[in-house]
Amino acid sequence: MDKHNKSVNLVEAFLKDYTLKGVCSFWVDQEFHEDDESIAVYINIDLDWLNKEFTKPGFVANRLRAGLKEEIKKYTGLDVYVGSTAIKCDKPIKESTGKKYIITESRINKLVFRYLDEQDFHTSEIGDGEFDITNGKHGNNVISYEIKHSLTFPDKTYDVISISDDLATKIAYLFGFLKTGEAITSIINWFNQKYNKNLDIHDFEWLSSNDDDYDDEDQDYYD
Repeated sequence: MDKHNKSVNLVEAFLKDYTLKGVCSFWVDQEFHEDDESIAVYINIDLDWLNKEFTKPGFVANRLRAGLKEEIKKYTGLDVYVGSTAIKCDKPIKESTGKKYIITESRINKLVFRYLDEQDFHTSEIGDGEFDITNGKHGNNVISYEIKHSLTFPDKTYDVISISDDLATKIAYLFGFLKTGEAITSIINWFNQKYNKNLDIHDFEWLSSNDDDYDDEDQDYYD
C-alpha cells in the first residue's frame, strides 16, 4: 500500500467514529492528484440545523471546517484540505460515509441547485420578459434578469443576469470548496435550468444597490 492510500485510510479511520453537531456525514476524496498531494475531506452540514440555529451560516461552516482540520492534524499528523456542503440530511446524523468522492462540476451544480431550490425565492415581473428574484415575497433582490440595448448599436440587445454579492458570498461560504467565480457560475447554471435561459459568466453583472445602468462595454465578469 503506497503512502497516499495509507494516509487516506488513516483519515477515514479517524472519521469513522467522529461526530460533530449539525453534521450529516463526512467523505474523503481518495484520488491522488499529482499537482496537489494533499488529501481532501468534505463535511455534509445539515441545512435545516444551519438555518435554524444560526444567522451567519457561512461563519459557522468556516468554523466547522477549521475545527475538523485541526482535529485531523492533531490525531493523524496530516495537513488536509477541508471543504463543506450544506444539504438536507436523509441519513442518521452520526453516519459517516468514508467513501470515495470526486468533486465534479455536475456534482457541484447538483448540490447548489438543491440548496437554491429550497430557498423562499419569489419572482416579480418587470415587463418585456425581464424579472427580479427576491429572497422572500417582500425581501431584497438577489437576482435580476434584464434585456439591455447596446449604446454603440441601438438595435442590438443582450441578456444580463445580475447577482447580489450576498447570494454569491453565501454560496461560496456554504460550499467551502467553491471560489466566488465558481459560485456565480453555479448560480447562473441553476438560473438557466429553472428559467430556460442560456446565459454564462460573460452575461454576469453584480446586482447594484441602486438603479444605475451599465453599458455593455463596462460589464463586470469573471473569466
